[in-house]
Amino acid sequence: MALLLLGRDRRISRVSRRVLRIGAVAAAFLTGLYFVHWIRPTWPPPNPGLLPSLRTFARALALSWGPAIKGWWSISIVVTFVLLIVTAVVLYRATRQNSITSIVDNDAAGLLLRAQTMTCFMVGSVAVAVAFAFGRTGWVATAGYPGRYALTTTPVLLGSYLCIDLFAPAATRWRVTGVMVAIAVVLFPVNMARGREWNAWYMSRASAVMTDIDSGRSVDEVVSRHAPQLLPWSDEQMRQGIEIASPRPRTTFRSPRCPNQSRRTARNDSDESSPIGSCFCPSSVRGSHHDGAVVTSEAKTV
Repeated sequence: MALLLLGRDRRISRVSRRVLRIGAVAAAFLTGLYFVHWIRPTWPPPNPGLLPSLRTFARALALSWGPAIKGWWSISIVVTFVLLIVTAVVLYRATRQNSITSIVDNDAAGLLLRAQTMTCFMVGSVAVAVAFAFGRTGWVATAGYPGRYALTTTPVLLGSYLCIDLFAPAATRWRVTGVMVAIAVVLFPVNMARGREWNAWYMSRASAVMTDIDSGRSVDEVVSRHAPQLLPWSDEQMRQGIEIASPRPRTTFRSPRCPNQSRRTARNDSDESSPIGSCFCPSSVRGSHHDGAVVTSEAKTV
Protein backbone atom coordinates (compact mmCIF):
# COMPACT_ATOMS: atom_id res chain seq x y z
CA MET A 1 0.00 0.00 0.00
CA ALA A 2 2.83 2.40 0.87
CA LEU A 3 4.50 1.82 -2.50
CA LEU A 4 1.22 2.24 -4.37
CA LEU A 5 0.60 5.58 -2.64
CA LEU A 6 4.11 6.80 -3.38
CA GLY A 7 3.62 5.72 -6.99
CA ARG A 8 0.92 8.38 -7.33
CA ASP A 9 3.34 11.23 -6.62
CA ARG A 10 3.51 13.28 -9.82
CA ARG A 11 6.74 14.92 -8.74
CA ILE A 12 8.71 11.76 -9.50
CA SER A 13 9.31 10.41 -13.00
CA ARG A 14 6.90 8.09 -14.78
CA VAL A 15 9.51 5.32 -14.83
CA SER A 16 9.99 5.59 -11.06
CA ARG A 17 6.24 5.47 -10.47
CA ARG A 18 6.00 2.38 -12.63
CA VAL A 19 8.84 0.70 -10.73
CA LEU A 20 7.10 1.45 -7.43
CA ARG A 21 3.84 -0.06 -8.63
CA ILE A 22 5.57 -3.17 -9.96
CA GLY A 23 7.39 -3.46 -6.64
CA ALA A 24 4.11 -3.28 -4.72
CA VAL A 25 2.57 -6.05 -6.83
CA ALA A 26 5.73 -8.17 -6.56
CA ALA A 27 5.81 -7.76 -2.78
CA ALA A 28 2.20 -8.90 -2.47
CA PHE A 29 2.87 -11.87 -4.77
CA LEU A 30 5.98 -12.98 -2.85
CA THR A 31 4.14 -12.69 0.45
CA GLY A 32 1.44 -15.00 -0.86
CA LEU A 33 4.03 -17.35 -2.34
CA TYR A 34 5.62 -17.73 1.09
CA PHE A 35 2.52 -19.56 2.30
CA VAL A 36 2.37 -22.07 -0.56
CA HIS A 37 2.64 -25.56 0.99
CA TRP A 38 2.87 -23.95 4.41
CA ILE A 39 2.09 -26.29 7.29
CA ARG A 40 1.02 -24.80 10.58
CA PRO A 41 3.52 -25.96 13.22
CA THR A 42 2.08 -27.93 16.10
CA TRP A 43 4.87 -27.50 18.66
CA PRO A 44 4.73 -23.78 19.63
CA PRO A 45 3.21 -23.23 23.08
CA PRO A 46 -0.13 -21.38 23.22
CA ASN A 47 -0.33 -17.66 23.77
CA PRO A 48 -0.53 -17.08 27.56
CA GLY A 49 -2.85 -14.07 27.40
CA LEU A 50 -3.19 -10.36 26.79
CA LEU A 51 -0.91 -8.92 29.48
CA PRO A 52 2.11 -11.12 28.67
CA SER A 53 1.55 -10.36 24.98
CA LEU A 54 1.55 -6.60 25.67
CA ARG A 55 4.81 -6.98 27.55
CA THR A 56 6.35 -8.89 24.65
CA PHE A 57 5.04 -6.26 22.23
CA ALA A 58 6.68 -3.45 24.20
CA ARG A 59 9.97 -5.31 24.43
CA ALA A 60 9.87 -6.21 20.75
CA LEU A 61 9.65 -2.53 19.86
CA ALA A 62 12.45 -1.67 22.31
CA LEU A 63 14.57 -4.43 20.76
CA SER A 64 14.68 -2.37 17.55
CA TRP A 65 17.72 -0.64 19.10
CA GLY A 66 19.54 -3.97 19.06
CA PRO A 67 20.38 -6.69 21.60
CA ALA A 68 22.50 -4.18 23.54
CA ILE A 69 19.39 -2.94 25.35
CA LYS A 70 18.80 -6.26 27.12
CA GLY A 71 18.92 -5.58 30.82
CA TRP A 72 17.71 -2.01 30.21
CA TRP A 73 14.19 -2.85 29.16
CA SER A 74 12.31 -0.16 31.10
CA ILE A 75 14.24 2.84 29.85
CA SER A 76 14.40 1.40 26.33
CA ILE A 77 10.64 0.92 26.23
CA VAL A 78 10.01 4.46 27.48
CA VAL A 79 12.38 5.98 24.90
CA THR A 80 10.88 3.92 22.08
CA PHE A 81 7.26 4.77 22.92
CA VAL A 82 8.05 8.47 23.34
CA LEU A 83 9.64 8.34 19.89
CA LEU A 84 6.55 6.63 18.45
CA ILE A 85 4.27 9.25 19.99
CA VAL A 86 6.37 12.05 18.46
CA THR A 87 6.24 10.26 15.12
CA ALA A 88 2.46 9.87 15.29
CA VAL A 89 2.00 13.58 16.09
CA VAL A 90 4.32 14.62 13.25
CA LEU A 91 2.50 12.40 10.75
CA TYR A 92 -0.91 13.61 11.90
CA ARG A 93 0.07 17.26 11.50
CA ALA A 94 1.69 16.64 8.12
CA THR A 95 -1.40 14.82 6.85
CA ARG A 96 -3.83 17.41 8.16
CA GLN A 97 -1.88 20.47 7.01
CA ASN A 98 -1.14 19.21 3.52
CA SER A 99 -4.62 17.81 2.95
CA ILE A 100 -6.02 21.35 3.25
CA THR A 101 -3.74 22.88 0.60
CA SER A 102 -3.26 19.85 -1.64
CA ILE A 103 -6.17 20.82 -3.91
CA VAL A 104 -4.43 23.95 -5.21
CA ASP A 105 -0.77 23.17 -4.44
CA ASN A 106 1.02 20.32 -6.24
CA ASP A 107 3.88 20.33 -3.72
CA ALA A 108 1.41 20.00 -0.88
CA ALA A 109 -0.30 17.13 -2.72
CA GLY A 110 3.06 15.36 -3.04
CA LEU A 111 3.83 15.88 0.66
CA LEU A 112 0.39 14.56 1.55
CA LEU A 113 1.04 11.39 -0.43
CA ARG A 114 4.39 10.96 1.27
CA ALA A 115 2.86 11.46 4.71
CA GLN A 116 0.21 8.88 3.87
CA THR A 117 2.91 6.56 2.56
CA MET A 118 4.94 6.81 5.76
CA THR A 119 1.78 6.31 7.82
CA CYS A 120 1.12 3.03 6.00
CA PHE A 121 4.75 2.02 6.50
CA MET A 122 4.66 2.74 10.23
CA VAL A 123 1.34 0.94 10.72
CA GLY A 124 2.72 -2.09 8.88
CA SER A 125 5.93 -2.07 10.91
CA VAL A 126 4.08 -1.89 14.21
CA ALA A 127 1.75 -4.65 12.99
CA VAL A 128 4.81 -6.89 12.60
CA ALA A 129 5.63 -6.26 16.27
CA VAL A 130 2.03 -7.15 17.19
CA ALA A 131 2.31 -10.41 15.24
CA PHE A 132 5.64 -11.10 16.93
CA ALA A 133 4.07 -10.60 20.35
CA PHE A 134 1.14 -12.88 19.56
CA GLY A 135 3.28 -15.70 18.18
CA ARG A 136 6.33 -15.42 20.41
CA THR A 137 4.98 -14.75 23.89
CA GLY A 138 4.51 -18.45 24.61
CA TRP A 139 8.24 -19.01 24.09
CA VAL A 140 9.43 -16.21 26.38
CA ALA A 141 9.51 -18.38 29.50
CA THR A 142 12.00 -20.79 27.94
CA ALA A 143 13.61 -18.81 25.12
CA GLY A 144 13.64 -15.22 26.31
CA TYR A 145 14.09 -12.53 23.65
CA PRO A 146 16.73 -13.66 21.13
CA GLY A 147 18.68 -10.72 19.75
CA ARG A 148 18.09 -11.77 16.15
CA TYR A 149 14.49 -10.57 16.42
CA ALA A 150 15.74 -7.00 16.46
CA LEU A 151 15.62 -7.29 12.66
CA THR A 152 11.82 -7.63 12.74
CA THR A 153 11.24 -4.30 14.50
CA THR A 154 14.18 -2.20 13.30
CA PRO A 155 11.95 -0.80 10.49
CA VAL A 156 9.91 0.93 13.22
CA LEU A 157 12.98 2.84 14.33
CA LEU A 158 14.09 3.65 10.79
CA GLY A 159 10.59 4.76 9.83
CA SER A 160 10.37 7.07 12.84
CA TYR A 161 13.68 8.67 11.94
CA LEU A 162 12.56 9.23 8.35
CA CYS A 163 9.15 10.64 9.35
CA ILE A 164 10.69 13.14 11.74
CA ASP A 165 13.37 14.10 9.23
CA LEU A 166 10.79 14.69 6.49
CA PHE A 167 7.88 16.32 8.28
CA ALA A 168 8.91 17.68 11.70
CA PRO A 169 9.70 21.38 12.28
CA ALA A 170 13.39 22.19 12.07
CA ALA A 171 13.95 22.50 15.82
CA THR A 172 12.20 19.21 16.58
CA ARG A 173 13.87 17.49 13.64
CA TRP A 174 17.43 18.26 14.70
CA ARG A 175 16.89 17.50 18.37
CA VAL A 176 15.09 14.19 17.97
CA THR A 177 17.19 12.80 15.13
CA GLY A 178 20.34 13.96 16.93
CA VAL A 179 19.35 12.04 20.06
CA MET A 180 18.54 8.97 17.96
CA VAL A 181 21.93 9.06 16.26
CA ALA A 182 23.70 9.55 19.60
CA ILE A 183 21.93 6.52 21.11
CA ALA A 184 22.75 4.42 18.05
CA VAL A 185 26.43 5.41 18.22
CA VAL A 186 26.64 4.52 21.92
CA LEU A 187 24.93 1.16 21.41
CA PHE A 188 26.89 0.24 18.27
CA PRO A 189 29.97 -1.32 19.95
CA VAL A 190 27.79 -3.25 22.40
CA ASN A 191 25.63 -4.57 19.58
CA MET A 192 28.76 -5.61 17.70
CA ALA A 193 30.07 -7.44 20.77
CA ARG A 194 26.77 -9.29 21.15
CA GLY A 195 26.96 -10.25 17.49
CA ARG A 196 30.46 -11.66 17.90
CA GLU A 197 29.34 -13.67 20.92
CA TRP A 198 26.48 -15.12 18.91
CA ASN A 199 28.80 -15.98 16.03
CA ALA A 200 31.20 -17.83 18.34
CA TRP A 201 28.37 -19.86 19.85
CA TYR A 202 26.85 -20.50 16.43
CA MET A 203 30.07 -21.72 14.85
CA SER A 204 30.96 -23.97 17.78
CA ARG A 205 27.68 -25.81 17.31
CA ALA A 206 28.22 -26.08 13.57
CA SER A 207 31.75 -27.41 14.06
CA ALA A 208 30.47 -30.30 16.18
CA VAL A 209 28.01 -31.32 13.46
CA MET A 210 30.63 -30.91 10.73
CA THR A 211 33.06 -33.14 12.63
CA ASP A 212 30.53 -35.96 12.68
CA ILE A 213 29.77 -35.53 8.97
CA ASP A 214 33.46 -35.51 8.06
CA SER A 215 34.08 -38.66 10.10
CA GLY A 216 31.58 -40.57 7.97
CA ARG A 217 28.94 -41.19 10.61
CA SER A 218 25.60 -42.53 9.43
CA VAL A 219 22.55 -40.34 9.16
CA ASP A 220 21.00 -42.08 12.17
CA GLU A 221 24.08 -41.40 14.26
CA VAL A 222 24.15 -37.73 13.30
CA VAL A 223 20.46 -37.42 14.13
CA SER A 224 20.76 -39.19 17.48
CA ARG A 225 23.74 -37.06 18.53
CA HIS A 226 22.48 -33.65 17.43
CA ALA A 227 18.69 -33.73 17.09
CA PRO A 228 18.11 -32.96 20.80
CA GLN A 229 19.90 -29.63 20.28
CA LEU A 230 19.13 -28.92 16.62
CA LEU A 231 15.59 -30.19 16.08
CA PRO A 232 14.24 -31.54 19.36
CA TRP A 233 10.64 -31.92 18.22
CA SER A 234 11.21 -34.20 15.20
CA ASP A 235 14.02 -36.67 14.56
CA GLU A 236 12.28 -37.71 11.36
CA GLN A 237 12.18 -34.18 10.03
CA MET A 238 15.90 -33.80 10.60
CA ARG A 239 16.57 -37.16 8.94
CA GLN A 240 14.52 -36.15 5.91
CA GLY A 241 16.41 -32.89 5.66
CA ILE A 242 19.76 -34.69 5.61
CA GLU A 243 18.58 -37.12 2.95
CA ILE A 244 17.00 -34.42 0.78
CA ALA A 245 20.22 -32.42 0.96
CA SER A 246 22.12 -35.31 -0.62
CA PRO A 247 22.21 -35.66 -4.45
CA ARG A 248 21.21 -39.34 -4.05
CA PRO A 249 19.83 -41.41 -1.18
CA ARG A 250 22.53 -42.55 1.22
CA THR A 251 23.00 -43.17 4.92
CA THR A 252 26.61 -42.12 5.43
CA PHE A 253 28.55 -38.93 4.77
CA ARG A 254 31.96 -39.47 3.20
CA SER A 255 32.86 -36.09 1.73
CA PRO A 256 34.16 -33.21 3.82
CA ARG A 257 31.91 -30.94 1.78
CA CYS A 258 28.15 -30.94 2.02
CA PRO A 259 26.07 -31.00 -1.16
CA ASN A 260 23.86 -28.06 -1.93
CA GLN A 261 20.55 -28.18 -0.17
CA SER A 262 17.37 -28.54 -2.16
CA ARG A 263 15.05 -25.56 -2.04
CA ARG A 264 12.26 -27.90 -1.04
CA THR A 265 13.79 -28.60 2.36
CA ALA A 266 12.33 -27.23 5.50
CA ARG A 267 13.24 -23.70 6.39
CA ASN A 268 13.68 -21.92 9.65
CA ASP A 269 12.39 -18.42 10.28
CA SER A 270 14.97 -17.91 13.00
CA ASP A 271 17.99 -18.35 10.71
CA GLU A 272 19.55 -20.80 13.12
CA SER A 273 20.25 -23.56 10.61
CA SER A 274 23.77 -24.87 10.55
CA PRO A 275 26.19 -22.80 8.40
CA ILE A 276 27.97 -25.85 6.99
CA GLY A 277 26.70 -25.86 3.44
CA SER A 278 22.98 -25.96 4.36
CA CYS A 279 23.06 -29.70 5.04
CA PHE A 280 20.33 -29.59 7.61
CA CYS A 281 16.69 -28.75 7.98
CA PRO A 282 15.96 -25.88 10.34
CA SER A 283 17.80 -26.15 13.58
CA SER A 284 16.96 -25.13 17.10
CA VAL A 285 18.68 -25.07 20.40
CA ARG A 286 16.79 -26.10 23.49
CA GLY A 287 18.66 -25.93 26.75
CA SER A 288 21.61 -23.93 25.39
CA HIS A 289 22.17 -20.55 27.00
CA HIS A 290 23.16 -17.38 25.24
CA ASP A 291 23.00 -13.85 26.59
CA GLY A 292 21.36 -15.14 29.74
CA ALA A 293 18.39 -16.79 28.03
CA VAL A 294 17.66 -20.20 26.64
CA VAL A 295 17.54 -19.97 22.86
CA THR A 296 14.78 -21.94 21.20
CA SER A 297 13.43 -21.59 17.69
CA GLU A 298 10.39 -22.72 15.79
CA ALA A 299 10.44 -24.19 12.30
CA LYS A 300 8.30 -23.57 9.29
CA THR A 301 7.89 -26.33 6.74
CA VAL A 302 7.31 -25.64 3.07
